[in-house]
Amino acid sequence: VVVSNPRLYPYYHKIGRGVIHRGQHMHGAMDITDGTRYNIIVWMRSSSVRNKLCPRCDQSPTLIPFEGYGDGFTKQLM
Repeated sequence: VVVSNPRLYPYYHKIGRGVIHRGQHMHGAMDITDGTRYNIIVWMRSSSVRNKLCPRCDQSPTLIPFEGYGDGFTKQLM
């Protein structure tokens, strides 16, 4: 695989191994040429951390009322 962008790092998987990474880093998958790809995706979030700094934009979030979980952000009720 030829990667022309120096910011990209190709990772070559090994059977029986997985990859764990911080989701805020840009990531993706290249096309497979043979076989079948299986993905398992797990989001591990900490509302206390997300309330201080948004992992997507690195800004302090402005919270608005939302039914349910609100994408992992929480707000103390007065």
